[in-house]
Amino acid sequence: GGSWGPGVAGMGCLALFSQAASLVAVAWLLRRLAAELSWVEGLTEGIGREGAASQQQNASLICSLFPPGKAEAFVNEAPARWWLRPHDRLEDCSVVQMDIKGFTALSSTIAASELVHLINAIFTGIDEAAECIGGVWKVETIGDCYKAVVGGFGDAADGDHAHRAVALAHAILEIVGGVARRLRLRVLTVRCGVSTGSVTGAVVGRELPRYLIYGSTCEEVGRMEGSAR
Repeated sequence: GGSWGPGVAGMGCLALFSQAASLVAVAWLLRRLAAELSWVEGLTEGIGREGAASQQQNASLICSLFPPGKAEAFVNEAPARWWLRPHDRLEDCSVVQMDIKGFTALSSTIAASELVHLINAIFTGIDEAAECIGGVWKVETIGDCYKAVVGGFGDAADGDHAHRAVALAHAILEIVGGVARRLRLRVLTVRCGVSTGSVTGAVVGRELPRYLIYGSTCEEVGRMEGSAR
């Protein structure tokens, strides 16, 4: 018997089939590559948008840490170096400071979660009042103490900062009274002091740097708040 093998026509068909298969494989690879490139481009665009949004959020956060007109000098600098910047002198401003009288005793009579709710209700109310009054910048809150400075930043509030500060103090008394009634607290007393003068503002500390104010006006408002009845 003779051996069997493909003829010339069969060999041609096999060659054409092999070429077609190669073309199909190349086309599939090209489609896959195009899809991968499209995904990478979309990812890059997404990262770019997220990066821009993140930078904007960071800038907004930094601006919230500083008084009006002071944040620009810190936006492009590492927070660990903020304390090296020169101090600011805020002339013709008023400082408002309040705390809850008997806060330590109050803390021992209610749950911690209720205490947080109480402080949050008071402080957010003061924040809203300060925004309505205008020209008020919250310096800090420590425990039950709230401190703000009014005026001194070269804006419209400089001319009547004392009136705005007194208005904020009155608003604080109303806010605390409303919170006490809403939470059905029998006794909730706050002490509030207002002092007018000048202060020095500066960033202090490398870790968790904060822009704080110092000077005799701050000392005086602390004494007034501490002696309030």
